[in-house]
Amino acid sequence: MDQFIPPSFLFEYSLSIPRRDALPGSSRKLPTLLAADTLFVPARLNATPAPRIRMAWNPAGVAVEVRVQGRSMPIAGRWSDPVSSDLLRLFFNTRHRSDVQRATSFCSTLVILPVDEESEGAPRVEFRNMLQTAGGESGKGGTVFRTRVDLTDDGYEVGVWIPGSMLAGYSEIEESGVLGFSVLIEDSELGRIPIDVGGDFPTQWNPSLWIPLQLAAESSE
Repeated sequence: MDQFIPPSFLFEYSLSIPRRDALPGSSRKLPTLLAADTLFVPARLNATPAPRIRMAWNPAGVAVEVRVQGRSMPIAGRWSDPVSSDLLRLFFNTRHRSDVQRATSFCSTLVILPVDEESEGAPRVEFRNMLQTAGGESGKGGTVFRTRVDLTDDGYEVGVWIPGSMLAGYSEIEESGVLGFSVLIEDSELGRIPIDVGGDFPTQWNPSLWIPLQLAAESSE
């Protein structure tokens, strides 16, 4: 019998991420996050590929690390041709509520190309406006993001530091202690890889489907 509802949809998840005040560090290269920073990925309950996600936060911003495995071909991408590129979409909501199904001005989408052939193979990171949004501070980009891309035998790992000043409403995130979050990987070889329900669910546009992350109050360093 076919399973119409993925197992990951049957539960409500609330995960926690550590506070690491030393991030992003003084080195030009973004440091690798720790094994203790690894998130549980609900998509692992489904019969689909799932990435490894690591995250940490502090009042200055958020660090996200995504590892994709199971590839046999080199990664490639062109910013002008996202449909045929390997890319990641990160979703943030600094005012997460499970009953709000339409993106607000506190929702942001970050698009990451691990390799952009139009930028001499360097990574490219930019915010993009969300469909159905009421407005907000999206559309920002440039050199403010610190990124790290490591190629592996069967895929790649991307790390990015997002300054809190780039996320609408982040200045009050320490008070609320919750950040809505989701990831969608669009892989030219493996297909679409979500971290949550995936399928036909409108994860990209419905922030109520994103995962609430509880932000640890004390630094673990």
